[in-house]
Amino acid sequence: SSLSIGSKSTQRNQILDNIVGIYIDGSSSHHMRGNLIRDNAVAGVILRNATAVAVGGTANAANLLLRNGSGDSSQGGMLITGGGQHRIEGNYIGNLGGGQIIDGNQGVGIYILDSQDNVIGAPHLAGGNIISGNSSHGVRIAGVGASNNKLWNNFIGADRLDRNAANGGDGILIENGANGN
Repeated sequence: SSLSIGSKSTQRNQILDNIVGIYIDGSSSHHMRGNLIRDNAVAGVILRNATAVAVGGTANAANLLLRNGSGDSSQGGMLITGGGQHRIEGNYIGNLGGGQIIDGNQGVGIYILDSQDNVIGAPHLAGGNIISGNSSHGVRIAGVGASNNKLWNNFIGADRLDRNAANGGDGILIENGANGN
């Protein structure tokens, strides 16, 4: 059965100062909504060999992933490795709700490594993520197992009002055998 972590911003979990904020390993069909995930040492969220995890949503279901990662072991805001079929929708990754204040993650905003069939954003504008102010790339897709990933209606390096909030690396980097993305 599925687990719901958070619900909406008025019932927000504050997941602060851990090694990893939320780590889902080899599990499926969970939901993360409306959480504040901040100041975690390695990453805000890691989805490892997991499937069909929904992170965020529209309206007040957005997660805030801020100031995660530090030092050489940093994975930044979110690492998706192995597994796939995740929906990452309507989140603020590296900036504080509304996109006005930059509070970037150390490392990549969203890193997809050898994972397939993930959707970052949504076919409608309200479901796009704001991925800005991170110290490295906004989105990095890497590895021969990284295929058929989609990025739709996201604001990468800017907020919804088109204000500059650049990431420290490329907006989107696709490398190391990733294909069909």
